[in-house]
Amino acid sequence: IVDRPAGLLNTTTGVIIVSVYSSISFSSLAIFATLQTINENFARAAAVHCANPVQTFFRVTLPLSIPGMVSGGLIVFSL
Repeated sequence: IVDRPAGLLNTTTGVIIVSVYSSISFSSLAIFATLQTINENFARAAAVHCANPVQTFFRVTLPLSIPGMVSGGLIVFSL
C-alpha cells in the first residue's frame, strides 16, 4: 500500500478507509463523554461483590456505556 498509494484511489476500499478514519473521532468523543459520567463507585461495588475486572466490564461498564454507543452511531450515520 505504501509503495503504490495510487492503488487505493477511486476504489471502494479507499472510500471505506477514509470514511472510517474521518468518522471514528465523532463516535469516540460520544463514547468517551458517556464513560466519563460513570461513577467509580459502581466498579468498587462490583469488586466488593467478588466480580473480576472482566465481569465488571461486561455487567457494569458496558451496559452503562450503551447510550454513548448509540449516540455515537447516530452521529456517524447522520454525517
